[in-house]
Amino acid sequence: MKTIIYLIISLLLFSQTLFAQHPWQGEGTEQEPFKIYTIEDLENITNYQMDENYCRWENGTHKSYTNRHFRLMNNITDPLTATLCYSFDGYFHGNEKFITLDFTVTLPAIEAFNAYLIGWLYGTVDSLTLEGNIVDNVQAGGLFFYNEGILSNIISNLNYDTNINNTDYNLSYCFFLQYNFSIVKNCINNTNFDFHCEILSFYMFFYGNSGLIEGCINNGNINTSSNFIVLSGFCGGNSNGNIYDRNAIIRNCINNGNITIEGVPDYVEVAPFSTHNSRYGIIENCLYTGYASGKKTEAIGTFATNISEGGRISNCLNIGTIDGENVAGGIVSYMDIYH
Repeated sequence: MKTIIYLIISLLLFSQTLFAQHPWQGEGTEQEPFKIYTIEDLENITNYQMDENYCRWENGTHKSYTNRHFRLMNNITDPLTATLCYSFDGYFHGNEKFITLDFTVTLPAIEAFNAYLIGWLYGTVDSLTLEGNIVDNVQAGGLFFYNEGILSNIISNLNYDTNINNTDYNLSYCFFLQYNFSIVKNCINNTNFDFHCEILSFYMFFYGNSGLIEGCINNGNINTSSNFIVLSGFCGGNSNGNIYDRNAIIRNCINNGNITIEGVPDYVEVAPFSTHNSRYGIIENCLYTGYASGKKTEAIGTFATNISEGGRISNCLNIGTIDGENVAGGIVSYMDIYH
């Protein structure tokens, strides 16, 4: 009898220990995901990311929440003020709900990861809307830094303020994702941008793509009075990046955004889609409906300013307006025929 009692007590204590290992309702499985109801639940993803029960090292790379599932149960209006997770390898199901951000970036993104919602993504984030504000006092890095997982059905309704009005300042910024090496699909940007600095390098969705971008839509506008400008309404470089077992593809995407440049800058290179499409990068079945302008434009092309090294544009349609001087093209501004 005593043995049975001890066994029951041991089982109860063991169950309590398991439960105490995490602060969320649920079990973290696909069938019973960890449930996110409050800002405290969100912040605990940050707090527990280095817990030995939720992180692992793989070839020198730290990954948190491998194969763990989270599900957003309701909209969260209390703001998240810092990075959710530095290296996320689980599943975050937004459940078509929103979270609110209130990021104030005070250091360069390489030093301050509060510039990112998630740094390195190896897992999946889907069906999530982002509301709130980003105030950027310096050059920052965007919502996501590096993707080897899946970003799906993410909507940005964020307000963005550079808080910079300095003609001597140089700004280099990518809003949504710095580097894509995997899959981004059906994401929508509704965030507008207004820049006033000496030198501007800006990429609305992606700095570099060596994966698949499919079904994404940009509705955001860009306005700048900078003097030296390189900017894209979608992607900086679309290239396989020397990874020859994959293609860099932008497919079935739409850009409805306008690009307006005030004054007469010394240099302008503008593309509503990709500034450089090279190394067998593919842009196909895409549509531009907006207005892009720039006086004294060195190169302005709808789907690419430059194509080289086997880059390809096919079945794309421009029904918008391209207004540029020097080199301007309704599809592409120039091609490097020697590569």
